[in-house]
Amino acid sequence: MASNTMIEEVFATLDRDKKGSLPTSQLGLAIRALGKNPNETEMKELLKEAGDPGNFDLAKFKTLYSKCRGKSPQDQEREMRNAFQSLDVNGNSLIHEQELRQILGNLGDALNPQEVNALMREAGKDAKGNIDYNAFVDMLVNAYPVGDALGSRR
Repeated sequence: MASNTMIEEVFATLDRDKKGSLPTSQLGLAIRALGKNPNETEMKELLKEAGDPGNFDLAKFKTLYSKCRGKSPQDQEREMRNAFQSLDVNGNSLIHEQELRQILGNLGDALNPQEVNALMREAGKDAKGNIDYNAFVDMLVNAYPVGDALGSRR
């Protein structure tokens, strides 16, 4: 968990106009800058709690940050790899595209078909329709562009 000083520094960095408030559109960025990665459902809850539809101040940000249960990206990466490994009965680090589509469209924060299609285009499959899940996790964690199809879910 970030210290008060770190929270204040992130807020000040994002408050370029020095108005003492940030637009709610920057709440996710501010929280992620402090090492938490809330999912879409949690972000909706936090934005609802932010109240003023346009802005939040430092005190409100501290409150929202403390309520955020978002996991760190490293924890999410580890959980994804563990989940894929538990499905990997052959031990070959591969998952069939149809199985991955089913998982992405139905479990957790389920993705809509357009979002699944965007990921599948980037994932890369072999001639048998298999995807290397380690490369897929690497893509999600390290390389998937912010603001692409998945970033516009709101």
